[in-house]
Amino acid sequence: MRTTKFDLMMNSIAVVVLAAATLFLLLNWENLPERIPSHYNFKGEPDAYGGTGSLIFLMVTGWIIVLMMCILGKFPKYWNTGVERTPANETVINRIVKDMMGVMIVSISLLFSYMLIVPVLQMNMGVWFMPLMLFVIFGTMIVTVVRLIRNR
Repeated sequence: MRTTKFDLMMNSIAVVVLAAATLFLLLNWENLPERIPSHYNFKGEPDAYGGTGSLIFLMVTGWIIVLMMCILGKFPKYWNTGVERTPANETVINRIVKDMMGVMIVSISLLFSYMLIVPVLQMNMGVWFMPLMLFVIFGTMIVTVVRLIRNR
């Protein structure tokens, strides 16, 4: 499957966003308090605290997910599309799923980056954070499923 400018742009944005958050974390590491928020309630307020090592775990997890999705994007035969692929629809189906993966990669990198930056700045997560992220992730999946069904 050919890599398009959209694919390159989405992967590049995801890597740049996560790299910027990682750099921000590393540059501010010395200024972090010993205990940082490790969990937030639905209002976006911290309700559990942990050590700064949890930020390293969060950063590594974000990188692993983004890099694995970038790699998985190169192997369409492993994608579970939910619709039967035929020679007539395979290119369209693969493009729809690849576009979804691009949007998801950027969404996930933004999610992890925000979750890294908020504790460094000692802010609340924001009441809008969880609904917005759920809307973006599930909205992307719903739009993709509708497109797949229409093009099967």
